[in-house]
Amino acid sequence: MKRIGCLLLLLFLAGCLKLERQYPQRDSFVLDIGGDGPAVAAGIDAHLQVRRLELSPRFAGTGFYYRTGELTYEGDFYNRFLASPATLITEETRRWLTAAGLLDPPASRPGELADLVVEGEITALYGDFRARPQAVMEIRFNLLSARTARAEILLRRSYRQEIPLVENNPTALVEGWNQALRRILTEFEADLRQTVAR
Repeated sequence: MKRIGCLLLLLFLAGCLKLERQYPQRDSFVLDIGGDGPAVAAGIDAHLQVRRLELSPRFAGTGFYYRTGELTYEGDFYNRFLASPATLITEETRRWLTAAGLLDPPASRPGELADLVVEGEITALYGDFRARPQAVMEIRFNLLSARTARAEILLRRSYRQEIPLVENNPTALVEGWNQALRRILTEFEADLRQTVAR
């Protein structure tokens, strides 16, 4: 009789309690530097192509990375990019240079070979939480002349931005990366114009 009473009590408690396990939600983010990029200035007398940027193997994948020590990083399983950050940053770079009048829409010159080629690598993309939280982004851009049989490097420079975060959360981190990318592209656009004008 005692066993039956215990069994009935357990069944009653099981009916009152929700035994479903709650898992943390996974959130996906995109990079968007806002608007249509800079105001259109004078274009350049050259056909420019932007190749897909590479991503350093240290930050491969779509998950966020956080720097926690001098040589230590942590990956975030629950907060990530919707697509590869290399794809997202390449897309924003093309959009920025198109709005600046430097890059023609893909359909405007079908089959025409480029005069200038932009290549690059994203060498840093993480949140630095060692002291004051900040969004870190670094991109190395190369501008190549494609007018000769052997590509000539016209410009090679790394652009790095460290943006302090107003809050310590993934949304603020993405906003910091957006701000970093906008500043990087502003600098790169100016250098590209100056290089081509020589």
